[in-house]
Amino acid sequence: MSDKKTTTTPATQAETYEAKEIAANAPRLFGCSIDIATAAFKVSGTERATLTDAKKIIKDFAEKRV
Repeated sequence: MSDKKTTTTPATQAETYEAKEIAANAPRLFGCSIDIATAAFKVSGTERATLTDAKKIIKDFAEKRV
């Protein structure tokens, strides 16, 4: 009988960033202005997000009908 122990590595979690850091880099990351990104985070009440979540927050805000 073998006493092999199997270890599982925890799923890697995406790194989160502060909203102001993402907004400052929004033109390079998402092709939108800093003002749009800042407003998107403010309206959503988000202070930290992954880049994937940030992209969705900004996209949803920019496409919102007024």
